Amino acid sequence: MGLTSSPIAQAILSAALSDHRLARTVGGKARQLMVRYGDPLVEIRVAGARLLAPLSHDLPIYQRNFAHYDTALPRLAQHLQAERGTLAAVDVGANIGDTAAALLAAPGTTVLAIEGDERFSRLLRANAAANAAHWGDRLTAVHALLGERREVLAAAIDSCGGTGRLRPANRTMALRTLADVIDEHPAFRDAGLLKIDTDGFDIAILRGARPWLGATQPVLFFEYDPHFWRPVTPDGERLFGELAELGYGPLIAYDNFGWLLWSGTVHDRRRLEELEAWLSGRDSLVYLDLCAFPARDALSHEHFRASELQRFTRR
Repeated sequence: MGLTSSPIAQAILSAALSDHRLARTVGGKARQLMVRYGDPLVEIRVAGARLLAPLSHDLPIYQRNFAHYDTALPRLAQHLQAERGTLAAVDVGANIGDTAAALLAAPGTTVLAIEGDERFSRLLRANAAANAAHWGDRLTAVHALLGERREVLAAAIDSCGGTGRLRPANRTMALRTLADVIDEHPAFRDAGLLKIDTDGFDIAILRGARPWLGATQPVLFFEYDPHFWRPVTPDGERLFGELAELGYGPLIAYDNFGWLLWSGTVHDRRRLEELEAWLSGRDSLVYLDLCAFPARDALSHEHFRASELQRFTRR
């Protein structure tokens, strides 16, 4: 039986997104109640694509409330494609395919979408099939959990609000490295963009891909949240020195609502220490999306930074 959206859940989501305060309040309460007893599927729109998502998925709520939410990465991809003509991107933590949909809106982009959660992975594949008329074969979906090394963990994935996190459990899960997955998909060995959003495993995944990163040097776009990465990688603050050793330099930081926050380099130790202190103790209420360019692409970074400043500066 195919995956389909629930008409009742769809109506509740529409109410929760309404411009009318009373309808929005009632819809929000109904959404919370319905999610508690089943979390049916709804259809959402991303960059012209129709995607199935659990009703609990917060993406449409965030996009309604925060104008810049999830907009920096598509702009970065458009910038890179304009420079290079075509762009191969790797999307780790692909979820239901919402980031892939935004990237694939540009005809010259291909995406390797990697998702570890079983339900999100099924939805990713279903959404790829449903949008094949627009995307063609430009999306490759892979179900895999990634980490710093190949290992087996006693863990399970808890999914809530459109995201998933590992927790200790009696069952086991096998982790692979990003380098392993890239080797199985040679069309992406020279990818120009790597996005990672895995709620704490971002640094571990980057470390598991070091040989590939050093050889290929894609532009990086990844979540940086000490609240989540510290239990997985206690020495995560060493990441910036490790990126420098791999040939990376310029950085751009956005807050979790998509606002441009800061630009610098992986060598700005004092500023990076201050950013980590600013994030500490926030319990993920505030976190960063970091964009790292290879030092060889410093001019590309400057052009992108200038366009971002122009976008966010109000005169």
